[in-house]
Amino acid sequence: MVNEIKSGKLMSEESTMGEVGAEFTYKPLSIMAVVALAGSLTAPLVFYTPVLFVFPLVAAILGAKAYLSVLNSDRPMTGGKLALLAIMISIGVSSMALTNRTVRQNYMYGFAEKFSDEWFALIQKGDVRRAHQLTIIIVNRVNSDQDEHLDTYYDEKFVLLDIADDPNRKPHKSLENFKKTDPVFAVTQAGSQCKVKYLGRDYYGYRNEPLREIFILDYEITPNVHNRSRPNTEPIPLRFQLVLERRPFEDEPAGVQWRVTDKIYLSGGPPRKVEISGPGFGD
Repeated sequence: MVNEIKSGKLMSEESTMGEVGAEFTYKPLSIMAVVALAGSLTAPLVFYTPVLFVFPLVAAILGAKAYLSVLNSDRPMTGGKLALLAIMISIGVSSMALTNRTVRQNYMYGFAEKFSDEWFALIQKGDVRRAHQLTIIIVNRVNSDQDEHLDTYYDEKFVLLDIADDPNRKPHKSLENFKKTDPVFAVTQAGSQCKVKYLGRDYYGYRNEPLREIFILDYEITPNVHNRSRPNTEPIPLRFQLVLERRPFEDEPAGVQWRVTDKIYLSGGPPRKVEISGPGFGD
């Protein structure tokens, strides 16, 4: 009788343990879901450069594949929620980063256009020295509001850093070279008769580097005068891209500097001299 009771008790305990084991059946974790979640943590890097968008994109694809594999697995698996979390982080953070970049980029391009307009206005007025100042890094500029400062800076005897043999250290030489190349040459020769047309922004050329931002604007200039040797021909427009740099400075003088750094020619050939004639130009 006692043996029967013990036997019944033992069977009852084994049955209970079997039910508990059935409740807590081991389910393997999807490795792909873990990898996708780890990859989604790279999404904030898109705030620095959109090139890195490829990493959260891959993470989102892996997350989707991991979620489907968990759902369609022949044996129970876990990791579906991790996969969904990886997808949400990758898409959500990347979208925020790209939206923030686009809004800020448009906002800053507005300042770039304004700076370019001021630069061309100086050239058209013949104030080439001040236009040249806007191409120089801020620590080497002078107070362009004072004509006497400009006179000293562009004097033939003035040399930066006392390197007399380096033409780049001679501001007057740099200014002469600046005057000889387009679009400066064409605009200064034609003055107000030169049409400067803004064509648009080159968003693909925009770069946000650790210490500076690069903006590229498309322009077309057309001297509204005719070539004296070919009076019946229309003036040939020159299309080019103006490259601008925005750089913050913490040292003295502190602030943000805009400057023109380069010109990329789209049509009209390399930097060239242009023969321009018309009212006030040799007639």
